[in-house]
Amino acid sequence: MALKTKYKAPYDKLNFVVAGSPESTPTPGGTYAGLKHALKIGCDGMEIEWVHQVGINEKTAGKVRAIREESGCALTAHGPYYINLNSREDEKIEASYERILKTARMGSMAGCTSFTYHAAFIMGDDRTSVHKKVIGHLKKIQKKIDTEKLGIKMRPELTGKPSAWGSIEELLTASEAVPGLEPCIDWAHLHARTGGKYNTRGEFRAVVKDYISVLGEESLNDMHMHVTGIAFTAKGEKHHLEIRKSGVNYKDLLRTFKEFDMKGVVVAETPVLERDTLFLKRSYRQIKP
Repeated sequence: MALKTKYKAPYDKLNFVVAGSPESTPTPGGTYAGLKHALKIGCDGMEIEWVHQVGINEKTAGKVRAIREESGCALTAHGPYYINLNSREDEKIEASYERILKTARMGSMAGCTSFTYHAAFIMGDDRTSVHKKVIGHLKKIQKKIDTEKLGIKMRPELTGKPSAWGSIEELLTASEAVPGLEPCIDWAHLHARTGGKYNTRGEFRAVVKDYISVLGEESLNDMHMHVTGIAFTAKGEKHHLEIRKSGVNYKDLLRTFKEFDMKGVVVAETPVLERDTLFLKRSYRQIKP
């Protein structure tokens, strides 16, 4: 049975946002300056990239939130890479909890509507056992977010390598098991971790239908997605590429977004940041219903 979304979707359209401060942001830069500049040049918002540490203070978070509330722009966050909910060391699990919760707390303070992160590595363990372990941790973290009434969605990311937890199947079953949890769908990661699959209109549509079967059609009103070009090997993701310098079928992917009338956030995670953000936005607008 599909789960029902228990909150009002924060956006009334599909927003194309830049992954971190635009390259053209005037110095000295920073999150506040980056968001202001992103909106000035036509991006719909920004994903704050806290990939090394949650580097923002309460004063700056308040200023960022003011922009978000005044403009109605889209704002999300990406937590640190140093997270592994399958670590064999208790102190690293505790540190992972703290990094996730700090991302949630500061993201909430800054006005982010959702945040994502890479949840765990398989590390040669039995995948089914890892999956159960990760779900147990996600339940505890989600409960903490709910108890603190942070008002921000936790959305573990679809990862780019089979050696990491975060396949589309794992994310959807986790969403069934943890009320309030929904995935961050990284389409390039899905393409890379499956050795080049999931790059056709039919495959895109199949993923969306699976998403609906678990989370309900109303979940399409609050999507959190990543799009980029990508290079990969038999082991999965190698590195990101510019959209137009890759084999990613972005045209049919955007058509799929339009077909299902998705709303929410698309983060352009390419090496050219705002250039591909604006390119995707223009390309999407040119698609006829």
